[in-house]
Amino acid sequence: MEPSTLHRVTASELPTLKRWLEKYLPHSFKLHNTVTETLLGRWNGSTFCTLGWPNILAAGEGELNPNCQSYLYHAHPRSTSVFSPNREHLETFLLLPGYLDWTQPMFFQGISTTLRSTIESVARAKGGHCTIKPNIILEAKKEDLPLRDGKCVGLEAGTEEGTLGMLHVRQDARGRGLGTVITSHLAHQYFSAGLPVMVVVGAGNESSLRMHTSCGFKEICRADWIFYNIGDTREFLHEIGYTADVSSVK
Repeated sequence: MEPSTLHRVTASELPTLKRWLEKYLPHSFKLHNTVTETLLGRWNGSTFCTLGWPNILAAGEGELNPNCQSYLYHAHPRSTSVFSPNREHLETFLLLPGYLDWTQPMFFQGISTTLRSTIESVARAKGGHCTIKPNIILEAKKEDLPLRDGKCVGLEAGTEEGTLGMLHVRQDARGRGLGTVITSHLAHQYFSAGLPVMVVVGAGNESSLRMHTSCGFKEICRADWIFYNIGDTREFLHEIGYTADVSSVK
C-alpha cells in the first residue's frame, strides 16, 4: 500500500533525501541543489517533505522558515518545488492534507518539464490555472570552462537553488565579454568547493544562452517556473511586481 501521509524531513534526514534526489538528476536539480545549500549552511529558508519514508516516492519544499531573511519574498506568494519520478505519486503528494493550500497562489520553481502536465491537471481540478515560464538548465564542467581574466565591472551571485544567477554588467561596459569573466570566476569558486555549476536561462533569452554556451555550459534539461492562481493572474502578478515574460497568462 502506498503511503498517504506527509513526512516532514528532519535535519539529520537531509543526507538521505539528497541521495534519493541524486538518482534523478538533472530533473530533480532544483530540490537537490536546495537541499545541498541547506546542508552547507548557506541557505536556511526551506524545509522539506516527502511522500513515504525512508522509501521516498515524491519530495518537495515544505513550509518556509520564518527566520529566513528573504521570508517575505518567498512567502508572498509561496514558493515551492516538487519532484517525483512517477506522475501518479506526484499527484498524490500534491494533494496530501497539510502540504499545499490550493486556495492561495503559489510559485512552483524548477519543475521538470516532464511533470508540468501533472501540476496543470491538479490546478484545473482545484479550480485554478497555471502561468508557465519555460527555462533551459545548463551545466558546465571544469575542463570545459576556462578561468578568464579581465577587469570586472559587474557582479554575479549564487542562489538558494545552487545555481549561478543575477549576472549584471555595468551598462557602459557591456559588449566586451566581461560577463564571461565574472561567470568563469564564480564558476571556479563552485568547482573549488566541489559543487555543480549550473545556470537557469529563460528559453527565449538568446543572448544569455549564447554567452553561457560560449563559456562552456551545455543544456542538460528543461524546467518550468509555474505560477498557480485562482482569479485574475495578470492583476496579481502586477500587484507583486513580477514582470518576467510568461506564456498562457489568463
